[in-house]
This record gives sequence, structure tokens and C-alpha cells, in this order.
Amino acid sequence: MVILKGATRWVFLVGPWAIKVPYVKYGRYENTGFRSFLYGLLANDQEARFSKLSPKLCPVVFHHPFGLLLVMKRTKPLPVELTEEEYQAFINEADAVLPVENKPDSFGLLDGKIVAVDYGS
Repeated sequence: MVILKGATRWVFLVGPWAIKVPYVKYGRYENTGFRSFLYGLLANDQEARFSKLSPKLCPVVFHHPFGLLLVMKRTKPLPVELTEEEYQAFINEADAVLPVENKPDSFGLLDGKIVAVDYGS
């Protein structure tokens, strides 16, 4: 098992699964404390909803209705970062722009295809 810490969620990589759980972040900044936990809940809820919009978004296989838990398929890391041109081609679809930040840990390989693993507004 591998444990990663994101801005508002823990990610547990267990076998073929990536399990995302919100956490409470403590600190002296405005978005810490219970607010960070709420952001984690919202991130899980958004990924559960958005994952159905495009095959470029990593599929969510299970989610708790209140965002307490989200399970995705586990991906492999990209061997290289996307160029700006590749990123623009990835996020721009015919009828929408996918809500994905251009950072290496936003993407992974699933069945040999690039998918976004961290997405939402």
C-alpha cells in the first residue's frame, strides 16, 4: 500500500484501487481546519459526478453519497509530463473543457491511455 497526501485528501493506493478520503488540515491559514475537510468532500463529490462526462477522466467505481470515500481504478504514473500542446488537446473537447490542472500528478495511464486522476473545479 502507498499513501499519498493531497491538498485536502489522503489517497491510499491499494492493489488495483485508488481510495480518496478527505482529511482535516490544521494550520493558521484561512482554508485549514474543518473547511479543508469540506473541500475534500466536495472534491470527491465532483469527481464522482464528472467521471461520467468523458472517457478521458479516470472512472470512479464507488463513492459514498456524502463524499466521505471515493474509489477509482489505480493508474500508472506518466513517464513524462504533458507539453502545453498535449495538455490543451487533452482538456479541450468538442462541447466542453475538462476541469484538469496541468500538473504531473493530475494524470496517469490506464490501459495504455492517458486519463485525468485529479479533476474538478
